[in-house]
Amino acid sequence: DGTLTTRVTINTISHSGGMIIEGFDVLCTVGSQKVYTLTTVFGFFPKKALENQIGLNNDAEQLAGFSMPENISIDLTARPPRYFSGTAALPAASLCMLDRITCFVPDGGSKGLGFLRGEKEVDPSEWFFKAHFFQDPVQPGSLGLEAMLQLLQFYMLHTNMDDGFQRPRFLSHGIDIPMTWKYRGQVVPQNQCITTTLEIVECKKHATKATVFANASLWIDGRRIYEARQLSMEIIEDNSTK
Repeated sequence: DGTLTTRVTINTISHSGGMIIEGFDVLCTVGSQKVYTLTTVFGFFPKKALENQIGLNNDAEQLAGFSMPENISIDLTARPPRYFSGTAALPAASLCMLDRITCFVPDGGSKGLGFLRGEKEVDPSEWFFKAHFFQDPVQPGSLGLEAMLQLLQFYMLHTNMDDGFQRPRFLSHGIDIPMTWKYRGQVVPQNQCITTTLEIVECKKHATKATVFANASLWIDGRRIYEARQLSMEIIEDNSTK
């Protein structure tokens, strides 16, 4: 009937050292059609644990990408038209999670398909710190994922993957595509710089759509706190009448 229904099942609960860990299974349907499934774990942590976060493990390749010398400088706060105009574009300033692009290696990464790095300064006055959470300001984790997806969109525009479309638009390519997101840390107003790194692992270009898959990491002040694997994005023809 077109109604979105979300069903959440708690499958595990554990307590240890003042921490509570809960596991969830999530199923989203529209009518009888399954559109999204999710298995995830969330935790409730004492203040001391949150103040001593060590982040995710790093391998040599991840560290090399993070510390690679700057070889490009594109100021996205100036909203260059190539990336912010047209029907396929990066979002408005309030939702843009990248200030600048500092590295682009067209044949970089383990697959030789491309490596990118973007940065954003932490601004304690940002709107989301005021709303999330009460008396405990933290950047929403979804905005970290958004930074990764925006860097992927930047890549598609920068490499002209929108060529050949009359009215290109971005489309999340998540249907039947598994994606893994790990997180071991948070962004708070006292931090300085958010860095997003992206490795392109697959590109497909057809007459009616362009598709890219990537693995990404998000770092805060040099500490890697998010990892997303098998991110994907499409450019398709916008056939709407609007």
